[in-house]
Amino acid sequence: MIFCCKEQPQINKVGCFQISDEIILGLFAFQVCACQSKISGKMYAMKKLEKKRIKRRKGEAMALNEKQLLEKIDSRFVVGF
Repeated sequence: MIFCCKEQPQINKVGCFQISDEIILGLFAFQVCACQSKISGKMYAMKKLEKKRIKRRKGEAMALNEKQLLEKIDSRFVVGF
């Protein structure tokens, strides 16, 4: 489910993506929001982690392991940099 507010969404620009904090696709222990490629215009889902929450739950090793795993995966469903 995608939802957004009536106000103008807050858009952050990171690298080649525009990230809207108002289009939230999922909210778990982390947040999944929509982002759009500036180059192709395609929409992607991006997982956002909060450093404070990770440190508080002692999850640094788990977050780094996930990052390393995703870097090694060759899949059309995972966008790598």
